This record gives sequence, structure tokens and C-alpha cells, in this order.
Amino acid sequence: MADQPRLQQRREYGNSGNGSAFSSKTQYTTSYLWGNLTAQEQVYDPKGNLVGQTIHTLHGSPLDALTMGGTSCNAWNEGLETQTDYGAPNPLMTVVHYWAQQSGCRNNPQVSSQTITLDDTNQVSKQAFGYDAYNNVTDLYEYDWAAALQGA
Repeated sequence: MADQPRLQQRREYGNSGNGSAFSSKTQYTTSYLWGNLTAQEQVYDPKGNLVGQTIHTLHGSPLDALTMGGTSCNAWNEGLETQTDYGAPNPLMTVVHYWAQQSGCRNNPQVSSQTITLDDTNQVSKQAFGYDAYNNVTDLYEYDWAAALQGA
């Protein structure tokens, strides 16, 4: 299938690679649902217990480019990471990225802000970014941790 990652599994071995027992195994999977591509990394110990997980959510799908004509172009936000969840089996931390186009320039997205949520304590922090004409971050506004608003 075309949207499957080429790398589907990675095993790490201790003892400088000597021996047949691996110290950890990472599985890579992808899925496409509701206009978003989800790439998942799951890390297992030698006994098969899930010890870590990262889920990346990206806008769009690589398959969308296959249906484009010669004069069409991708959406400005195609392939941008919108959310990352860290932790297993449930997320411990969620990072949400908010993107915007650079003024006066087509298809030159920039992270306008991001929120970080500690899912176990329901605390939220935020960063907002300002850029110059050369895409350098010139302003960084950081907001301290606070309790998340219900329904927000």
C-alpha cells in the first residue's frame, strides 16, 4: 500500500549488537481518517510490554498529491503536523500546533502558536511566535502553566 511507511519496525540490541535478544522494539504504523494522516510509533520492551508511544497527526495525506493535475498545487497546510501525543497507553502530554501563512507569501506556513497540555494534571502552557520577513522568530510569548478551561 502506497501510504505505508517504508520502515515498519526497528529493533535495538544491547551488547554492541552481539546476541539475538533485542532491548527494545519500535513499531511504525500510519492511518488516514477524516482528512488527516496519523503516524504512530509504539515502543515495546523485550517481553512485549508497551513502554512508550508517540502519535503524530498531520493535515492531509501523501496520496492527495497523486490526484493533482499539472497546474494545481497542494493546500498551504498540506503535510503540516497539527498535533503530537506523547505517552502510553494514554497520552501524558499533547502538543497542538497552530499554523498561519506568511503575509504576502503563498505556501510559506509558520507556526503561529502552540499549546502544550499535561494530560494527567490538565495543565496547559502556550507559546506564540512572531516572525520577520526572512522567517526568523523575532517575538516569542510564553505563558506559564495553568489549569485548562473545561470545554475549551
